[in-house]
Amino acid sequence: MKKTMTTLLFVAIATATFAQRTFSLGPDYKKEIDSLTTLIKKQPDNADLFFQRSIKVFQFNSEYPKQTTSLKMPDAFIDINKAISIKPDQADYFSQRAEFYEYQDSLDLAIADFTKAIELAPINGLFYKKRATMYVKKTDYPSACADFKKGDQLGDPYCKNFIGVYCR
Repeated sequence: MKKTMTTLLFVAIATATFAQRTFSLGPDYKKEIDSLTTLIKKQPDNADLFFQRSIKVFQFNSEYPKQTTSLKMPDAFIDINKAISIKPDQADYFSQRAEFYEYQDSLDLAIADFTKAIELAPINGLFYKKRATMYVKKTDYPSACADFKKGDQLGDPYCKNFIGVYCR
């Protein structure tokens, strides 16, 4: 009986802690967005700040769509585009924008950006895997297979699992 009560108490505390942590993420995003906005005003040519804010705005709006913030989902695209205009040689920027496009089911635009990321960083197996998943969503399995194979050659640990599924 005592062990059961201790277990129940532990579960209750863990659940309350998890709930508190989960619900506090929204305000943390707001604080981070505000901090990045302040830094951007001081450093308007810092591409990394725009990149970071685009991610935070995207995360906040996709995870907490009912909460309000001064920056909405289109602002994530404005920020990532600004980052790309400042530093057009950053593969990660194109990969991130591709993920934004994927979220909106703009698969052709996502593929184009993953392709640009691959051009800029051709030895990054993760970019091949991500583009392959876009091809899978479009049911272009030959292209997906080619990318999964290339990603596997470059050491992406997950590509090998998909080769057996999409390369027949």
